[in-house]
Amino acid sequence: MKTYLAAAAFAIAAFTGAASAKDCSGIAGASWPAMKGYTVGAIAGGPDCGRAVALLVIRDADNNPVWHESYVAGQVMLLAGAEDSAALSKALAEWIDASNPQFETTANLPEWAEGADMPMSGEFAFYPEEGVDREAWAKVRAAKTPVYCYVQGMESMACLTVDPENGLYKVGVQTFPG
Repeated sequence: MKTYLAAAAFAIAAFTGAASAKDCSGIAGASWPAMKGYTVGAIAGGPDCGRAVALLVIRDADNNPVWHESYVAGQVMLLAGAEDSAALSKALAEWIDASNPQFETTANLPEWAEGADMPMSGEFAFYPEEGVDREAWAKVRAAKTPVYCYVQGMESMACLTVDPENGLYKVGVQTFPG
């Protein structure tokens, strides 16, 4: 996995144009313990850390990419504030860490009470993906599949799960205090 990330980091560095003392890049990789053989990688690069673009990639046991998203590092709570490449690499490692999941399986996702507009986790809304109604939500929770969540902004995290027939997909977004 490190080889893939190193090549991508090189590509990002080349994309940012002429090198300068303010350039910022980072790299991190980890396993997703709940999904045997799956890995999560993150790379970022830009003219400075606040304007770096961070790419998150999840690969299956055969190293096939099964999920990817990109974000401006300065707009993601765990990445914002990094001031140099070492700090950005450390922040990327924290960002993708799957060893302490918010929701271990879909069974741990918040319930969607009858008559409610959406599931709630305490006072914070969980926004299911578009087209998911209460009945579909109940099926997702009943499947008890592993969940991987990562911070996607300043006050929310995206949560993914796996469907044996359709692969990895986003179940929704959990809000939290920023």
